[in-house]
Amino acid sequence: MPSKLTPSELEIIEEAYNILKKESPFFDNLITKYEIKPYSPAWDLACFLTYANFSHIKSLEFTWNEFWEKRSTNRVYRNLQYRVPYSYIPLIADNNFNKLAYKLLELNRLDTNSLDWNTFFSIFFDYCSKILPTLSKREFSLFLAALKCQSLKSNNLLKHLEIDSSNLSKYKRRLMEKGIVFQGISLNYPRLNLAVYGVYLESSKSLSEAILKEIPNSPFLHSIFQSYLGNNKLLIQYVAPAIPEVSRDLHRLVQNLESDFQIADSLILRFKNATRLKSFNYSIYDIQSKEWNLESYDIRMHFSFYNQIRDKQAFFVQQSQTNDLDYKINLNKEGIEILNHILYNNHLTIKQIANNLKYSERTVKNHIKNLEDSNIYSHKINPSYIFSLTNIVLFLRNSDDKQLEYHNKFSILPEVYSEQFLTDNKSGYYFVLRVPPNLVLEAIDILEEDFSENILKIFVVNQMYSKRWSIPMDKYETVFQEWKYNPEDVLGDIVRQA
Repeated sequence: MPSKLTPSELEIIEEAYNILKKESPFFDNLITKYEIKPYSPAWDLACFLTYANFSHIKSLEFTWNEFWEKRSTNRVYRNLQYRVPYSYIPLIADNNFNKLAYKLLELNRLDTNSLDWNTFFSIFFDYCSKILPTLSKREFSLFLAALKCQSLKSNNLLKHLEIDSSNLSKYKRRLMEKGIVFQGISLNYPRLNLAVYGVYLESSKSLSEAILKEIPNSPFLHSIFQSYLGNNKLLIQYVAPAIPEVSRDLHRLVQNLESDFQIADSLILRFKNATRLKSFNYSIYDIQSKEWNLESYDIRMHFSFYNQIRDKQAFFVQQSQTNDLDYKINLNKEGIEILNHILYNNHLTIKQIANNLKYSERTVKNHIKNLEDSNIYSHKINPSYIFSLTNIVLFLRNSDDKQLEYHNKFSILPEVYSEQFLTDNKSGYYFVLRVPPNLVLEAIDILEEDFSENILKIFVVNQMYSKRWSIPMDKYETVFQEWKYNPEDVLGDIVRQA
């Protein structure tokens, strides 16, 4: 065990020993040899190496990952989301990353605690940006089928595959072990009388950190995406009650920021969840060369002649969210707690949820049935960051209801997300185009040529995985089934300063 541990650090390490039991000698050797203390980059590397060492023991996996997540801190580095243990899952079977981890631990030991978070993140994310998945032909077919049917259930997958059902479980397990797909939960916001709002801010790069510090920590804050090319461009998203007061207070927030900083441009947006659409075209990924079969001239040609040569390999997934059921939902504190647990952990059995929350299995089962019958959430399948794609965020002015036409135009790209929005009583289109890094600048040139008059905003974001948002339980009035909203929820101390 490392020397000079504080009582709280010692308690955390003892907690790890109690979880690992027979597997604890491996972990103990790491933290003793490399003098590792909790809540450091070296600590996360030790937790990762321990997980990789026993990843074949499924009974330990959930408990260890829960401990690791609790005893680490999710962070953001240049808009890259660092989420333990999820950022490490695609690296479990990567021997080269294992070697890098040991090398970093040794350098940190030789020069005591020299591995600070910024140094670690610059190395970690640079490594992650260079890796591309190694897939067999069958694994790749299964991956494409999972995206197409948005499910990992065998009966759904077999409709799109020519794999013997007896082997399907084996290939599904391989796909999950490699961290190729991410099983998520999509919350139906309109069903909960919630809406997605956006605040776009543009300023000089030197003001970036100062502006971020002035944004109040709202219970409805969902995500912050930041561009690092050119000027500082921020897209801040809120999931908040679908009431006019939220838009009013977001305008007040922007006005306050404009009085304190030189904001070059700003927008207040409300996204129209009913118009969500996504397309995937991962068939252009070459599993032999581990390269994308896509050139700038392919994009130009597709943009010009998409009606004639529409890519038959791209497929669309409707992700619209509506409140079209004719009965109201009925959520109590237990239901919200179970829903948040599902949102946080993505896919757990009823037994696991019951054990974690100390409810009976019958209680959990009844609440889940109520949530599903009420169309409050759905499962979704997305590719993990391991494909190393860069995001071009594009806001277009409305032009005669052309969202689907434009989306078809972009569908040659590996992944496209689109949605309509409202700003100052004018509508427009929001696109996220996932593009191979070597084509980003050329893709922007092509977009500016084709849409020069309609482009409202365009910027580049490295990664767009948001933090794990959960429903703020103290903001939901279960008696009246409505949200308790105050201006302070968005404005923070700005309300008291006014």
